[in-house]
Amino acid sequence: MLVVEDEPTLARVYTRALVAAGFEVDHAPDGAAGLERLLAGNYAAVVSDVCMPRLSGLDLLERVQQLAPGLPVVLMTAQLDPEAYARARDLGSVRYLLKPVRMAQLVNAVQSAVMLGAAWARTEARRTSKHSSKSPSAILDPARRNQTARTPRTPGKGRERE
Repeated sequence: MLVVEDEPTLARVYTRALVAAGFEVDHAPDGAAGLERLLAGNYAAVVSDVCMPRLSGLDLLERVQQLAPGLPVVLMTAQLDPEAYARARDLGSVRYLLKPVRMAQLVNAVQSAVMLGAAWARTEARRTSKHSSKSPSAILDPARRNQTARTPRTPGKGRERE
């Protein structure tokens, strides 16, 4: 799980809630750092703020859909902007949460996103196995992403990764 949030306090709160729900969590302080982490890692889902320096959450979502279609992205924002919401929906955000986000709401959104991403990965793996024998990199390979997807475990068994 990758949390992309530029506000350190919120990043800690979100990370703790997701770790308590059993997820392994990485953090990136802005969209550009989040994109770097995505390219270097293997994540079951992304949770991102919308308004951030260097690369907004909407721009990050757009890049995720280009690089790893089907990787679920949950966006959060403190500003209710109908145009941003419409863009997020059009780009494929699985959820668009308004801050302040209740931790139960965040955990439920992430659990749903992970399940949706795993289902998409299975479908895509079946589709691509019929049409190609080439294996793309881990971030672009939905089957590999699904194999290492972090699913919730018993509370308190998750961990935060640096």
